[in-house]
Amino acid sequence: SIPPSWVSHLSSLQPTLQVLKWNRACLYNDLPRLFAKELSSNVHTSSSTPARILPPSSSQLYSHLTHLDLSYCGVGEASGLSKVLSRCARNVQCLSLSHNDLVSQKAAISGLRHAEYLIKLNLSYNKLTSLPEAHLYLGGQLQRLQLSHNQL
Repeated sequence: SIPPSWVSHLSSLQPTLQVLKWNRACLYNDLPRLFAKELSSNVHTSSSTPARILPPSSSQLYSHLTHLDLSYCGVGEASGLSKVLSRCARNVQCLSLSHNDLVSQKAAISGLRHAEYLIKLNLSYNKLTSLPEAHLYLGGQLQRLQLSHNQL
């Protein structure tokens, strides 16, 4: 698979991109950088960490994206997933986050509060132990929720 550091212009596809399958690509903590709108702006640096590109906070990105597959990507608690989903998943209908390292509700679904059209969500094969407030984040359109092979 292609290392995430090689992807530099995913944002150029954002006006028309509808389906994104980025599975089996060890993303770990690179999600915010991959989904940044302008790769040359919004750079965060500190003396102890390398430069990271953060998604802009004021705009809805990837407004045509309806299917997003980030399975087998090593996505975990510190991946920035909730920020990416809150800005990129408003129109997503099918989302797969299976086979990752998600443990908490916050990391797994908190970014889905505004995903109004979400019909299918696959969270199977993670390390989830509970989803006590899932109803607050998952809209009324959800028809299929896959949670098998977690620690629920």
